[in-house]
Amino acid sequence: MDVAISTYAELVAFAENVRNDYEHYQKAHAVLKNNIIVTPDDAAWTQGIGSVSENKPFMGIFDGQGFAVVSLLVNNTDNGALFEYIGSQGVVKDLAVIDCDYAVISDCAGGIAAVNEGLIDHCISGINTESQKLIQFNDGRKRSLSEFNSAVNGIVSGGIAGHNKGTVKGCRSSAYVIGKDCGGIAGINDGKIYGCANNGPVGKDSIVNKRCAGIAVVNNGTIESSYNSGKLTGTTQTVFASVAVENNSDEIIHVFYHQTENLTPFDDDSSDYQPTEACKALTIEYMITKAFADELNAVTDDSVQWKHIAYNGVKTNQGLPIVKGRFIENVTVVNDAKMKIKAAILKAMKINYKPMMLRSASYNTMLSAAGSRTMTCAYDMTASDQNGNELPAELWCEGITVSVPVTTNDAQIIILDDQEKAVVVTPDSIENGWATFTLTEPASFAVAENISSDEPTPTPTPIKPDDGNVKTGESSMPLTAACAVLLVSVLAVLMTRRKKNRE
Repeated sequence: MDVAISTYAELVAFAENVRNDYEHYQKAHAVLKNNIIVTPDDAAWTQGIGSVSENKPFMGIFDGQGFAVVSLLVNNTDNGALFEYIGSQGVVKDLAVIDCDYAVISDCAGGIAAVNEGLIDHCISGINTESQKLIQFNDGRKRSLSEFNSAVNGIVSGGIAGHNKGTVKGCRSSAYVIGKDCGGIAGINDGKIYGCANNGPVGKDSIVNKRCAGIAVVNNGTIESSYNSGKLTGTTQTVFASVAVENNSDEIIHVFYHQTENLTPFDDDSSDYQPTEACKALTIEYMITKAFADELNAVTDDSVQWKHIAYNGVKTNQGLPIVKGRFIENVTVVNDAKMKIKAAILKAMKINYKPMMLRSASYNTMLSAAGSRTMTCAYDMTASDQNGNELPAELWCEGITVSVPVTTNDAQIIILDDQEKAVVVTPDSIENGWATFTLTEPASFAVAENISSDEPTPTPTPIKPDDGNVKTGESSMPLTAACAVLLVSVLAVLMTRRKKNRE
């Protein structure tokens, strides 16, 4: 049975159907058609997909297609998660769950699933940012990026799965994991964790937790080609381990962890096996480099690809390696005589760009950063999904390349960072009258050139756009007109200078 899910109501109905009409829905092929934004008016998530108590595991396929479920509120004291029970034939893939909170403490909690016996593949739980940048939903609500992390709260809790009996592959958790026994990827691992990363704090705000681990509190299975960079916190009675507190398996292969004083990969008193030679302690300074991503790729097969994304001082996932999204595509946003934009993005997202409004706060910030240089172009760039919702870029963007026309070879690019501060950078290249630079995510930018003249050079005036947006695949005529006026102004200055020189 094929099931298309586009709204929260349809997601709730699907969970109910799996439980109440199990014969028809247990092996359903569900496909998420867009991002689902749960609003404050929506009901809490009281029953996940599948049922442990009724022995009704979800045995089908849930394909997220790179989309996200945002702002889920879990209210289940038994097995709290989007998926309560994934069965041995069940597959959940290419899905992000962010800003997931718990109204209660569950017995078993997970960022994606409470209990997994199948495959959780290329999924994301939470986001890793402290940015206060505001993003907007289509209902007008605005929230800062730092509010979009998840907080998984259970007696046994894991960033991806509370109890993993199957396979967790190519997944990344940045969620706060809270509980008595809490692990960055799984609370208990009886299966396989492969090509996964935990970047989130484990044990944060947990005054009751007694065991806290970077990957899994209890490991009876396999942990391979994975890493932990998350901070472990707790009380003076908490038992910590960078990989697993209680390790009962020798299937630990190529595991990396952040080197922290007094922390070991395994707890000496709890572990039957301590294959420390299979674990490698690293400094955080090394873990945020491309070299670490390359090292991970060297020990991971082609089913999982690691990427380090950092351009002009702005880093995705705070510079730590991410797992390349399988629905990320190289898209040409615009390619005309006045602007070229190419992006590695989830194709369903739309890049919106427009000439910056004259004398706006952003414009004045950039103008001040330009100093004595002439600001020849200034643009606002944002992105939204097909429903007009903005989302954290680390979920859907792996780099944006922008090329703009320039008249000099010493042009500079001014970018507004997530704190609305101007950052001046040198273009990646200036060739044939085009300056090219790369962004980790959509951002406002301007071009500043050192155009000398005996006459005072007026600041070019951006053209007020007709509708405020130019989207992927649409005409960029407002931009063309804007750049034409700006270039005419610059050429006029140069011609005046030449005339004076001849005199």
